[in-house]
Amino acid sequence: MRSSPRSASPPRTRQRSRVREANEAVKGARLAAGELGLDRYNLRPLLEKLGVVYRDATES
Repeated sequence: MRSSPRSASPPRTRQRSRVREANEAVKGARLAAGELGLDRYNLRPLLEKLGVVYRDATES
């Protein structure tokens, strides 16, 4: 059984927070550099499967 976040010890909680913050910084930098969430989270195959056609702003 997994322990709940409330049962985590303070040092472990701090460590998890630091890891999460580092991951968020990497994700934020990639998105700020222009990477689309669509690609970051590998959503194009799902959209294609659902029949959704993605068009970027440069397409008419």
